[in-house]
Amino acid sequence: VAIKVLLQSNEGKEITLLQEAKAAARLSHGNIVQIYDIFEEGNKTFIVMEYVRGKSLKQLISAQEGTPFTEQRALQLGMKLASALNHAHLNGVIHRDIKPDNIIIDQDGEPKITDFGIARVSNDTTIVHTDEILGSLRYSSPEQLRGAIIDERADIFSLGIVLFEMLTGTMPFPDDSPVTAAFKKLKEDLPSVISINPEVSIQTDAIIAKASDRDPKKRYANMNEFYYALAGALDSPKTYYKDTVVLPNNQVNPKVSPQIEYHRDETPTSSGGGKFF
Repeated sequence: VAIKVLLQSNEGKEITLLQEAKAAARLSHGNIVQIYDIFEEGNKTFIVMEYVRGKSLKQLISAQEGTPFTEQRALQLGMKLASALNHAHLNGVIHRDIKPDNIIIDQDGEPKITDFGIARVSNDTTIVHTDEILGSLRYSSPEQLRGAIIDERADIFSLGIVLFEMLTGTMPFPDDSPVTAAFKKLKEDLPSVISINPEVSIQTDAIIAKASDRDPKKRYANMNEFYYALAGALDSPKTYYKDTVVLPNNQVNPKVSPQIEYHRDETPTSSGGGKFF
């Protein structure tokens, strides 16, 4: 096990850390780090939790040195994370700090969500609200950055950014400081995944765009809906595009303009005037 000790140096943070433990202790899911016990002794509080051997998702992304994860691997991890967060949401817990640093990949390649340190417990009649901007700036939803009302769609946004990073090897607005990038999220749409990694399918690109929309009402309504969108992209034939010049019979024709060639998986199809599948 791993044991978290709430030290005197954490004065002022004890309530938050205890909320983390109590929130996570209510959850039982294979992709969430399990809390086993909470007890006090000698004026200190101890939280006993599952010890996970592995590396954080952030460490794995960094080790790739800008090389994206495969689309299949990213979708598989995304589905498991969405399933875990859906379980949390059904139990009234919103994580609010989903980022690669808080996702551990164990030795079997399974993701585990940890650190519910800024989670808040909600119920059927209460929506979480805070006047503070919490969470990591690069992954926080626009409504978090504004200090507005928070619901499960904030986690949907953050998971969308995590998927963005897995599939591109970078974060949105990487050349800006975290504060500048945060302000841009309030005013600008995120770049498309395909604009950075054209090997990603149109379906997956659209899913991430919807999940990370600036307007919560335009995102998936809940994490379960997000999960099934990812599952559909993983299991269905995929459509890709690339800019090509269509030349009949391999003859050069200066009047032919670049078109978009659509194809499913990697099987060739006719070019021009493509259709989404």
